[in-house]
This record gives sequence, structure tokens and C-alpha cells, in this order.
Amino acid sequence: MNKQPFEILEEIIAHIPTHLLYNKCLISRTWYKLVRSELYRRWKDCELEYQKRCQIYEDNIKEWRETYSELSTDTHDNWNLEIYSEDDEYRLQEIADEQIEIEENMLKYGMIVDEEEKKKVEYDVKEGKYSSDPWGLIEELWCSEMIHIDSL
Repeated sequence: MNKQPFEILEEIIAHIPTHLLYNKCLISRTWYKLVRSELYRRWKDCELEYQKRCQIYEDNIKEWRETYSELSTDTHDNWNLEIYSEDDEYRLQEIADEQIEIEENMLKYGMIVDEEEKKKVEYDVKEGKYSSDPWGLIEELWCSEMIHIDSL
């Protein structure tokens, strides 16, 4: 018997660490389909986790704004409130790096067929190599907060 049951392969692939999974798509056509499906799922999980953590950051900014909006602008110049901890920023960076690594390898192994998605991935990979916030979500939130502070 030369073929592995599909369900067993799915279970095996689900437990392979991401960085070891990419080249498994070269084993056979079945493995290719399963690896592609699993990498796509992990990619989307990274996107959702990144957005969730950015939402937490945005909520923290809103809470800060509500709490400290009555203070004078002189006080804002000296505030030392930790809106987002270093651990959270580090985890956010890890998520972004993992997502970009998945995108890069899916592109490399021809797993992205949609042209629009391919352009998005190429952009992400190019920007991600040179930016700690490749999608600009944290910078956008931070800038909007600074504009709010200046208007007080």
C-alpha cells in the first residue's frame, strides 16, 4: 500500500512546525495540496492575531484618551504611560515575521495563484524585510493619538 490515508496526512501536517513545513509540498501532489491548505490557514491565523493585537492597542489608546483628556497639555509632554508593553510589541513583531515568512515561502513554492493576492504578498515580503510594522497599523494608531494630544 503506497498511499497514506488523507486524514492521517492532514493530522501529521497540522503538527509540523511552520519553518519545517514548506518543502514538504515537494513530496507529492497530495502533500502539496495539504501543505498549501495548512499554510494558508496559518497565514490567516497570523493576520487575525495581528489585527486582534492592534485592536487591543487601539482600545488602550482610547482608554488612555478618556482617562487623561482633562489634563493640561503640559502633563502630556511628561506622561510615561505604557499603552502597549514591550512584550506585546515583541509578540506583534513575531506574528508579523511569521506571516511574512509564510507568505514568502508560499510565493516561492507557487502556492499563491490569485494575481491580486500575489501582488499583496510581494508587497508584504518587500516591506516586511525593512519594517517592524509592515502594515503600518501601529504607526497609524500612534500618529492618530499624537494628533489628538496636539489638539487638546
